[in-house]
Amino acid sequence: MSTAVRSVIGAWRWLIGWFVVAWIVAMIAGAGVRAGVRAAPAEFVRPDDRILAAWLELLQLHPDIAVAAMSGWLASALIAASTTALIAPGLLVRLGGETRLSAVAARWASTLWPQLATTLWNWLLRVALLLAVVTSVGEFSAGLTAALLAAILLASTAALDIGRAAVVLHDAPGTSMRCTVAAFVALARHPKRAAVLVGLQLAAWAFAVLGFALTMRSAGEDIWPMRLAGLIAIGLGAVRLRLASDAGPLAVATGNP
Repeated sequence: MSTAVRSVIGAWRWLIGWFVVAWIVAMIAGAGVRAGVRAAPAEFVRPDDRILAAWLELLQLHPDIAVAAMSGWLASALIAASTTALIAPGLLVRLGGETRLSAVAARWASTLWPQLATTLWNWLLRVALLLAVVTSVGEFSAGLTAALLAAILLASTAALDIGRAAVVLHDAPGTSMRCTVAAFVALARHPKRAAVLVGLQLAAWAFAVLGFALTMRSAGEDIWPMRLAGLIAIGLGAVRLRLASDAGPLAVATGNP
């Protein structure tokens, strides 16, 4: 873990660049949400001791704000995922110790498409698993359903990190779904590594919730807690990628079943 953290600190310029891009994306995607909130009656958007209840009341009285918020959040999530997929190859090479920009750029260009392909396969499998749980909601309790959904999201994210690292650093065939399945298998075969990767993702979620709560207390006027949470999440994501690179080549990359 300490080696991974040192590698991430050494690539701090990449993290700042990633944060700036994410910030710009969030600003663009959140424009509709901010416009909707500003158009709402002022008494509903001032911080007080019942801010969450006030927001729920606001959304009930002004459904268009809820639509704008959901659209903004969805757009932000999709664009953020796309941005991460574009940045990940170069970041993985840099975290591996390569400091020459020309070498990083060359490896980024040669592995971008297979890395995007394995990302897409991971998301398709993730959605299929989530739908399988949701459509079976009557067979599970609410608590178990929530736990299964969270487990799928966490495991999928960790497997994606491993798959990306294998594609970029070890030439795994990212265009094949077998690569994505092999990443899940590699995750399951090393519980300790899986626990660390999942723990880092849970920490990122916790900071996101904390940042959102602090921003909500100011009725959205103080956005810096969310921005700080985003910066921390980027740092934790980089540590995850560095740790995932330790998984090495996947079985599918060597031609094994």
